[in-house]
Amino acid sequence: MTETAAAEQQSDRRRRAVTVTGPNRPMVLSTVVKTFADEGLAPTGINHMVVGDQLIFSLEVNESTAGATPGGGTAGGGAAAGGTVQGALDRLALGPEFTVSVSDAGVSGQRPVDRHRVTVFGDQLSSAGVAAITGRLAGAGGQLDRIQSLAANNAAYQLDVSGVDPATIRRIVRGLPEMDGIDVAVQPGAPSGRHLIVLDVDQTFIQNEVIELLAAEAGPEVEARVKEVTARAMRGELDFAESLHERVALLEGLDEGVFDRVYDKIKLTPGVAMMVMTAQANGDEIGLISGGFTQITDRLADEYGINRAYTAANTLEVVDGKLTGRVTGEVIDRAAKARKLQEFADRANIPMDRTIAIGDGANDLDMIQAAGVGIAFHAKPIVNAAAPATITPKDMRGVLYVRGVPQDRHARPNPTHPTTAPAAASTTSRPPHRPADRTAHQR
Repeated sequence: MTETAAAEQQSDRRRRAVTVTGPNRPMVLSTVVKTFADEGLAPTGINHMVVGDQLIFSLEVNESTAGATPGGGTAGGGAAAGGTVQGALDRLALGPEFTVSVSDAGVSGQRPVDRHRVTVFGDQLSSAGVAAITGRLAGAGGQLDRIQSLAANNAAYQLDVSGVDPATIRRIVRGLPEMDGIDVAVQPGAPSGRHLIVLDVDQTFIQNEVIELLAAEAGPEVEARVKEVTARAMRGELDFAESLHERVALLEGLDEGVFDRVYDKIKLTPGVAMMVMTAQANGDEIGLISGGFTQITDRLADEYGINRAYTAANTLEVVDGKLTGRVTGEVIDRAAKARKLQEFADRANIPMDRTIAIGDGANDLDMIQAAGVGIAFHAKPIVNAAAPATITPKDMRGVLYVRGVPQDRHARPNPTHPTTAPAAASTTSRPPHRPADRTAHQR
C-alpha cells in the first residue's frame, strides 16, 4: 500500500472514545471489549480503574466514516469496513445501573492536543462521585485518557481529559451534588517539568494576619480598627494600597523589637512545611509574594529554605528603632503580585504555564488568574468564584495533589526539623528565636 493510500485509509476512520461507569462486576470489561471486537471495532486503547465499588473504564475504537453498517459490512455492500459504535451499543446490554457515553476523539492516528488535567480531592470523595465525574464529562464530549489515584484512602484522583474545554470541565464537576465539599483543579494542557509554586503569606503560608498581630501591640483600639480595614480589603471592598497605608500609619511609634514578638506568635498553615520540602525535592521552586512585610517574610524564607530571590513583600520603615508608620519602596498590591509572579518565572526560567499561584484574598486575584494554575486557598467568596482551582480546608497537602504528587511521595514528617514538622504540629505557636536569629534578620 502506498503512503498516499494509507493516509487516505487513515483519514476515513475516526477514533471514538467509549466511557463506561457502573458497579464493579465480573466480566463487565471483557464483555464490552468482546462486543466491540465482534462488531469489527477491536479497541486500540483501554484505560480502566476500580474506585471503591465502581468500575470506570474507557476504550478507543477506530470507526469507519465510509458508511459502515452494524455487523461489519458497508452500506454499499463492498468489503468489510468495520461496524459502528452504535451497532455495538445496540448489542450491549449492561443494565440501567451502567452509564455509557460516546465522544469523538478525532482522526485515527492523532493524539488529542486539548488534553487537560483534572484533580479532585477531599476527605469525603466517594467512588460514586468519581464515577459521576467521568460519566458527565464523557456525556459532554470529553474523553478520559487516564485516571490515577493519588491517595491511599482514595481521597484524591487525577484525570487526564480531552475533548472538552477547562471552563466546561469546572462547571460540570462543581455542579455535581456528589462534589459538595470536594475541591477541584483544572490545568489546561497538563504541563510536566519543573514548576514555580508561589504563595501568599498571611492566611495562606501562615494562619495569621501579621499586620493584626502588630496592631495588637499598639493596643485594642488600633487592633480593632486594623482588623476591620483588613477584612474589607481582603473582600475587595477597599483599594489595597490605600488600606495598607491607612493601617500602617496606626503602627507609628512601635519599637522594632515588635517583629521578634510577632514572629514568635506565628502559626504555620497545616501541611505547608511538608509541601515545601516535597516540592523542592521534586525540583520545583517555591516563592512568597506577600502584601505583608519583609521583616517577617524574609525570616520565613530563611527558616524554610526558600530562596529570597523569589520573595517579595512591603517593608515597614524603621528610624531610630521605631516604626514611622510608613512603608518604603514598591507597594506589593494586587497588580504588583502578578508582576512579581512573571518576574520570578522569568528568573527561574520556568514558563508561565508551569506556575502555580496560591492565595486567599482579593489582592491575590491577579496573580491567581495569571498563573498556569491559580488556587484559592481557604479563600474569600470573591476569590473562590474567580479561581480555576480551590482548596477549602486549611491544609497545604492539596497543593501536592494539584501538582500530581501521590501521597506516598509526600515528605515524611521529622519532628526535629522545622521544614518537615507534621501538619498537626505546625498549628502551634512557633518556638522563641535565639538572639542570633533576631540580629541576623534586623533590617
